[in-house]
Amino acid sequence: MKAQRRILSRETLDPSSRDAGSSLIEVAISLALILAILLGVMAALSTGSLAQLNATEATTSQLLLSQAIEEVKNNDYDSLLSFNGQTVVSGTNTATILADLVSTDLTRIQVTVTSTAFPDVTSRAVILLANTN
Repeated sequence: MKAQRRILSRETLDPSSRDAGSSLIEVAISLALILAILLGVMAALSTGSLAQLNATEATTSQLLLSQAIEEVKNNDYDSLLSFNGQTVVSGTNTATILADLVSTDLTRIQVTVTSTAFPDVTSRAVILLANTN
């Protein structure tokens, strides 16, 4: 009888002994919250990484555009029309050069750079070059 009384008194004196362990539902809810937070962090990292790649591609596109424009500008006025229809490929970017006469002493040069890796990345420049001779 004394032993039984001690067991009963232990349960009644320390009510936390019944709730000492975590229930399966509490563990599942905690894991679901951690998973949701981790998925949010991973999505943010993925979006940031894609934005960085897109920005790198846009910068490379701008560099190729500048190089193509400088190449055309460094030639004689009489040879500008020979650039019409030429393409320049650098990595995943392709520059297309169009040249046409606006008047006898004025030529329009249009350079369009497109990316094969990121189709939404496009750079375009139009310059007018005059014959000063």
